[in-house]
Amino acid sequence: MTAVSPRVRSGGRTRRRVLFARLFAPLPTTADYRWVVGIVAALALLGLIMVLSASSVVAIGSSGSAWTVFAKQVAWMGLGVVAFTIGSRMDYRAWARRWFWLYGIAVVACSMVFVPKLGISVDGATRWIGYGELRMQPSEVAKLALLVAAAELLAR
Repeated sequence: MTAVSPRVRSGGRTRRRVLFARLFAPLPTTADYRWVVGIVAALALLGLIMVLSASSVVAIGSSGSAWTVFAKQVAWMGLGVVAFTIGSRMDYRAWARRWFWLYGIAVVACSMVFVPKLGISVDGATRWIGYGELRMQPSEVAKLALLVAAAELLAR
């Protein structure tokens, strides 16, 4: 009688468990990593202070409170912290294996600015896509895709 491997028996659940375990593995505790996180946190806090300083007068004029733009920026920073945490725990080889798909998504996203009612013009330039309050610049996705694609192609 032959033994059945756990991968066959679980029907593919083992792959998801391994991916989940890799995604949420403990972060490295080297001193270099702590320096990077500390510098990123300091720059992000400095950026928040600059946003509050630069936008408080305009925010008072439009909404009556100096904190509206700052609160919105803090919310986006919280989303950025979550993305930073997930990205820092992912294996870089997973990005390298999927560079072509990421690059394709970036090209499609950049071309979506030309779709009527999806591309949003701001000050005469159509560089945003979105609907309602949900907006994004596809060039931000393209930056990451170009970085990953160039790194993978140069590594070959």
